[in-house]
Amino acid sequence: MPGIVLRLCKKDHLNILKIYKNINKDFDEDIININQIPHVSLMRIQKDFTIKSINNIENILNKTDLSKLNIKINGIGMFKINDNKYVLYFKTIYTDDFKFLHKKIWKLLGKKVDLLQEDKYSPSSFSPHLTIPIFNPNKRNVLKIIKYLMDLDLNLNIISDKISFINTSKEIGKVKIYFTKNLIKKSI
Repeated sequence: MPGIVLRLCKKDHLNILKIYKNINKDFDEDIININQIPHVSLMRIQKDFTIKSINNIENILNKTDLSKLNIKINGIGMFKINDNKYVLYFKTIYTDDFKFLHKKIWKLLGKKVDLLQEDKYSPSSFSPHLTIPIFNPNKRNVLKIIKYLMDLDLNLNIISDKISFINTSKEIGKVKIYFTKNLIKKSI
């Protein structure tokens, strides 16, 4: 699914991947896709985007200063998609700084791109989260991972230092990054 996402600094990216790798190792199977890029989605874009759309988004984002963001993870959550498919995620707190950045991006891009699921991603209805990319997110696998994660301290502070336009393909489990903009250090 194409979208605008916040990506993690290298250290936090590697720490999240370490959690995923440990889960795979402890279960002796590839239950989590470690090839996905840990991220927080800010907006979803229609699948029929063009190179013109990509260039337009990149030009808009490159013309504005966006600050690095401290993101607080405070547990896990899940929602049901259908009878035996779930989404498991790390819950993130929607702090004032997070809201400010999200609203700014939404204002910059909201009317200039073909959005998908606006009701779930607009600043007024947003539930920020970092999806845990499970290969087969059925009830059995999700419950196994939840049980594992319950033994960890999931009060984590992570840093997002870049914003990207990406497209994830669930069919092949790969991510294509169309562009990335580094976020600047917040001035005091």
